[in-house]
Amino acid sequence: MATTHHDPSSHKDIEASAPTSIHSDHGGEDAVAAPAGVNRIAAFYSVFSRPWKVWAFWIAFMVWLCAYSLSADTTYIYLQFATSSFSEHTLVGTIAVVVGLVGAIVPPFYGKLADFVSRPSALILALTFYTVGYAAVAASKNVQTVAAGQVLYQLGNSGMDFIQTLIIADITSLQNRGLTLGAVSLPYIVFAFVAPSISDGIGLENWPWGYGMFCILMPICVAPIALTLIWADRKARKNGTVSVAASSLKYQLGISGEQGEQKSLFQQILHALNVIDALGLLLMGFTFAMLLAPTTLSTTASNGWKNPSLIAMQTVGGILFIVWCVWEWRFAQYPIMPKRIMNRTFLVCLVIDFFGYVCAYLTDIYWSSWLYVIKDYSTRDYTYMQQIETISLCLFGFIAGLIMRYTHRYKVLQIISQALRVLGLGLTYYACYNNGTAAIFFGKMITSLGGGFAVVASQVAAQSSVKHSDLALAVALLSLWTRVGGGIGSAISASVWNAQLPAQLAKHVPSLSADEITNIFGSIDVARTSEPRDQIIKAYNETYRLLAIPALVCMFVPLAVSFFARDYKLDEKHNAIEETRVLATAGPGTAGRVAAAEVRQREESEEQEDRDGKSLRE
Repeated sequence: MATTHHDPSSHKDIEASAPTSIHSDHGGEDAVAAPAGVNRIAAFYSVFSRPWKVWAFWIAFMVWLCAYSLSADTTYIYLQFATSSFSEHTLVGTIAVVVGLVGAIVPPFYGKLADFVSRPSALILALTFYTVGYAAVAASKNVQTVAAGQVLYQLGNSGMDFIQTLIIADITSLQNRGLTLGAVSLPYIVFAFVAPSISDGIGLENWPWGYGMFCILMPICVAPIALTLIWADRKARKNGTVSVAASSLKYQLGISGEQGEQKSLFQQILHALNVIDALGLLLMGFTFAMLLAPTTLSTTASNGWKNPSLIAMQTVGGILFIVWCVWEWRFAQYPIMPKRIMNRTFLVCLVIDFFGYVCAYLTDIYWSSWLYVIKDYSTRDYTYMQQIETISLCLFGFIAGLIMRYTHRYKVLQIISQALRVLGLGLTYYACYNNGTAAIFFGKMITSLGGGFAVVASQVAAQSSVKHSDLALAVALLSLWTRVGGGIGSAISASVWNAQLPAQLAKHVPSLSADEITNIFGSIDVARTSEPRDQIIKAYNETYRLLAIPALVCMFVPLAVSFFARDYKLDEKHNAIEETRVLATAGPGTAGRVAAAEVRQREESEEQEDRDGKSLRE
């Protein structure tokens, strides 16, 4: 497990330089004095002051990651079979759209919950949603319960994913951040080889057990890190300091002994909702849900696009889009995307990840269904093929971290990653004509190789381009727009699949009755065992080809945009904007100086937010 430095037993220090001005790719009106952005790193090591405590923290963190990665490596396979068991396989795309949009708007909420309450509180809430969601799916008696459970699960899963990234970003320097982000993905590779045996042992037809086991396993494995963070918070307060687990509000007030302005619980809730722009996020979520969901339902709704419900959803979505834009432009005091973080590098990362997810979800949503029908793999071999993406993403994500650690740059890697994605999608398109295992394997592997490079490079680049006080916001926004991209890709994918597969079946197997086409369309198990098999496979190939073409064309956009990012040097600083350095020694008084400096930094950040809000309203 990679820590901030190679020697976890050494104490750390924060070297604060004089304030500097922000130039480069930040606009002139956003160029403000940047104080020495000291942060939670020293606070972390003031509590975890002994080597065994540092190792205990990372071991607890890795136990959580192991359970999280095992869940990701196994449960995503079951959705195709859960929906097929109710003869509603076509709803996979609709569920993916809704789940993707829920995942998009959740990270900012968790970011502010972590800031206003604490990291462990946010983690426990996320765990609760995760457990309840999977319990609902495991106990479901209809596809509606499966969908509702998936939404609840996503509320928790997105929160845990966000908190993992936030904790790592809090306590690592730029040169080690990519390596650490890559290292924490390594358990996915290990469990990718375990998952096939688990799926084979459980049986794909017994999918409720596949979900239900994590209702027990996940809480057990999250408990150590949650208890560790709670202990750290209490110990820090007892010592007169504030730990990395504490909220930012406590972090600002704790060491100085200030009590802050006393507000009622209702006032605190209203303030928190205002700061996270809750109305803007909800408007955004409902807008995209109303606009995208009808595209996935049009082929199954009576009268298609003439269905009054779909027309109403599209109309409401269009109106909400206008309301959302006006709200963000004129009225939001804390807009979702404040101007101060809209630098060139951050915007490039948003575009790369947004289009990357559009393309990925165009081809990924039905990839496993297509593979299951066209190839006669055993359950174990089918699951192994499913793990190509996971293994490639995580392995090459770690390699990307190593490359950035020793080259101290990310831009060339980011450009190469997009070129690899284009090549991989080209091979995937070829695999629609040649269903050989080699073409399928290398198409998915090379695409995922590029994805592994791109994810780590974009995260490090985006985080390096903003001040530490804006770190949680940057992480949340990157997650938000990537998931919106995933929702759009899912909607297009579902629309194409639902419209084209029945048409292709009717074209290539004209002997099939309407009921037989419906049965094949509704269940991949039926499709795999129906005759004439060769013609059914041809219909699936033609349908999937129509998903691979737009994904391939779309991927040229992030390839072109990647050339415009700034290539910040990845050194001992926490970010490229401030002169906060992570060095090798620390004194016991460092945490106090860190907190005092961060208070000043956050105050200036809040003042800038107020100015941004006023300028938007004007």
